[in-house]
Amino acid sequence: LVMTIPCLMQLRKEYRSICPVDFLCCMISGIFLALHFTTFFESLRWTSIASSLVLTDTEVFFVAFLMLLGFREKISRKGWLGILLTFAGSVIVAAGDSGSGSDVIRGDLFALSAALCMAVYTIMGKICRRHMSTTVYTTLVYWVAAVATVVILSAQGLPLWGYGAKNVAC
Repeated sequence: LVMTIPCLMQLRKEYRSICPVDFLCCMISGIFLALHFTTFFESLRWTSIASSLVLTDTEVFFVAFLMLLGFREKISRKGWLGILLTFAGSVIVAAGDSGSGSDVIRGDLFALSAALCMAVYTIMGKICRRHMSTTVYTTLVYWVAAVATVVILSAQGLPLWGYGAKNVAC
């Protein structure tokens, strides 16, 4: 919201030159960012913060494979080592939760969904940033993410207001 007016005033020409494909990519990116946040916070209802964070951080694993399969980008040996260590840690965390009941596994699945959504957001950003500035990209994507989040929360019947000044300020 803070960046919208200055961005529109200073980068009006760039906004007008956005092609429909890039605009669609920004829309997809914003929707997946909203899905990332909503699935991440939902995971916290069902599993531990540690499990949720570790599993959500497997985003790098998903990005690497999507980039390899979708864009034929090479991954260095160090990159593969990092991916394998990330995956191994995720398996250990998930295995640690496996005896805690089905609700914990549900949380782990939400966290992995959050990672996958963040990976799509990251890849769409890479595509969009080829043709537009970071300022224009983030302004568009954050607006889409905000609207999509409101839609998702409203569809779930969750309140949008009433969290108190302390929570809003954080």
